[in-house]
Amino acid sequence: MAAVLTGLGVLAALSVVAPPPAPHMSVVVAVRELPGGSRVAVDDVRRVDLPVAALPERPVRDPAVVVGRLLVAGVTRNQVLTEPSIVSGTGQADSGSVIVPLTLADTAVMALLRPGDLIDVLAVSGQSGKAGVVVEGARVIATPPQQSGVLASSSGAWILVQVPQSATTALVEAMSSARLTVALH
Repeated sequence: MAAVLTGLGVLAALSVVAPPPAPHMSVVVAVRELPGGSRVAVDDVRRVDLPVAALPERPVRDPAVVVGRLLVAGVTRNQVLTEPSIVSGTGQADSGSVIVPLTLADTAVMALLRPGDLIDVLAVSGQSGKAGVVVEGARVIATPPQQSGVLASSSGAWILVQVPQSATTALVEAMSSARLTVALH
């Protein structure tokens, strides 16, 4: 009997000394790897409870927030989705417009851009150094999350912009022959 009481005493002491459980939060994660630019379907995500200390900033807590939206960048299986990882709105272009990915020559420009901004896209010729406006009044649809550098490449940083369909050819030609930068309205 003394051994049982001693054992119960030890268990009681351990429960007092043990730290309280870490706080958890229900967040949305990808069920499978999803490429950037893909539209999130209901069966692409699920909710899981994770320790708050292990979560990235601005995690998505409700699957309805991401379903039907476009991903700014690819995500891996079980990755927590964050607010900056999804395009605000449905990601569909307005009538007469298209959404185009642009590589910017200067990645520092990314810190200035936010979804919804109006920009002019400028092309700088590598040979002559002359610059010209390719598209006026393009709307920024998505930028990569600043802290992760997602969508950055050795040739620059990617953004998604909505441009008039009539400007698409000139923009694609400029992307293949010049460095692109932007001017913010």
